[in-house]
Amino acid sequence: MRCLLSVSLLLAMLPVAPAQAASCWNREDIFAAKVRDLDTLLTEVSRRCVAAGLSAQADYDMYRAANRGAISATNQRLKARFWTVFGAEKAGARLDSFHDALASQYATVPAVQENCGQVSALAREAAATGGSVPGLVAVADRNNLTPPLPGGACRAAALAVAAR
Repeated sequence: MRCLLSVSLLLAMLPVAPAQAASCWNREDIFAAKVRDLDTLLTEVSRRCVAAGLSAQADYDMYRAANRGAISATNQRLKARFWTVFGAEKAGARLDSFHDALASQYATVPAVQENCGQVSALAREAAATGGSVPGLVAVADRNNLTPPLPGGACRAAALAVAAR
């Protein structure tokens, strides 16, 4: 009986370890989050600049055209990550919350000439990466973009990202 109880307890614990490991962010997931953060910054601030008549639209459009594939790939990576970690029922809501957290970081950036000029320059820099995810990550890193990572970075991923 004692042996059966030990085996049952061990089997009950098995699903916990992979779920815990899956909840931390690996290197590729972190890179996808950084690209998404960069895209959110450019989208949110450019939109406000255009609305204020301080257009950053041409540079933003150039950035989107040059990086459409990379943006799509990283968005798919994030969707897969949230699906794996939270399951089908909760993935959509959790991903929406993640996107909202990214957007709220930029909600208070005023649409003034200086900010609009900076976001235009950032869009041009990002466009110059030509659809390279590592290039976009480098742009995000140079601009100190640090997206929130619910669950935190996996230890090995944190070390690998810090070593870049």
